Amino acid sequence: MAREMIGNGSAGDVVTELQNALVGLGFNPGPVDGAFGELTDAAVKAFQSAKGLDADGVVGDGTWGAIDTAHAEIAAAKVAADAAAAQAAQAAAATAAADAAAAAKAAEEAATAKAAEETATAKAAEEAAAAKAAEEAAASDTSVSSLISAVQDAMAASEAPPVSLEAL
Repeated sequence: MAREMIGNGSAGDVVTELQNALVGLGFNPGPVDGAFGELTDAAVKAFQSAKGLDADGVVGDGTWGAIDTAHAEIAAAKVAADAAAAQAAQAAAATAAADAAAAAKAAEEAATAKAAEETATAKAAEEAAAAKAAEEAAASDTSVSSLISAVQDAMAASEAPPVSLEAL
């Protein structure tokens, strides 16, 4: 839709629209009051110059078109920035998930290693106890064997008739 041509001395809603547009593009038209004064004129000329237009301060179809294009470029840049931010957040979430998975795997491996170590320690303790029991049993067998030999030796040395060990 074509907007009316305005310049210094114009007033009304269309000037307010222009002033808001200039503020949104980073140009200071002074107070947004609907009055096209010296500050609005200076902001329009600065915008026209920045866009390669004839910096005459008159806002016609060419200047309105440049304002609309500049606003569209800003909107597109914002969409691109939002998309890049979303992509970065998604990548950060994926990295965090991968880090969490790696940490969980490391914790699982550590727990498995600790369980294996505890099992080995328990098995070693069990083997040591079995060896001690076998040693004690062997010592006990030796004591009984020694006692039987001593009895047999004593009986052989005496003049008494032989006695069967089963009788003991």
